[in-house]
Amino acid sequence: MLFYGKNEFDGIIMRDEKYAHNDKYLLSALCKGDREAFDCIFRKYYVDVVMFCGRFMNRIEDSEDIAQSIFLHIWDMREVLPVITNFKSYLLKSAQNMCINELHRREKERRYSSEQLVRIQPYVLGEDINKMLFYSELKKLIASAEASLDKKEWDVWRLSRHEGLKYSEIAAILGISVRAVEDRMQRAKRHFLKILDQYWAIATLFLTFLQT
Repeated sequence: MLFYGKNEFDGIIMRDEKYAHNDKYLLSALCKGDREAFDCIFRKYYVDVVMFCGRFMNRIEDSEDIAQSIFLHIWDMREVLPVITNFKSYLLKSAQNMCINELHRREKERRYSSEQLVRIQPYVLGEDINKMLFYSELKKLIASAEASLDKKEWDVWRLSRHEGLKYSEIAAILGISVRAVEDRMQRAKRHFLKILDQYWAIATLFLTFLQT
């Protein structure tokens, strides 16, 4: 942050007392890009700004970070600084605003984290996890039913349910009639109903529950 070492700064002070203590003079020089003027301002007010930030921030490191950000901003905006009649008041007001903004940012971040946790917990610990487990078991039963299908029924079922083909397209692929496709599909469905019969009432309730 500082552009000169301590000894160089002391030399500046000794050469021109007016330069070191007159804010109007320092600001005028700063607006012209005078780094010595900036160093004088920094050394003159840095501790005051840090101590003031300490009224808002719990950690000295945070106060120092904000103070340094303020002075860096002043240097970056040196050519377009507004007319400042009381530079110390200007610095402290800037520090107050930055501290408040930082505290608001942290509070918003804390609330967001808490809200996210509230949203996540029911999903992880509540009824949604039961939905996922039930659905997983249902998928296993369906896979088991598919594996035990007769080859003819499986071919029709696979082309219809997995490939999304129409009965006429399946008939053309397998070289059979559409009626034969319908018959095999009906046998496949009855096969599924037989295997899932003991779970059907629960599955129906589950599927209804998913739609709520």
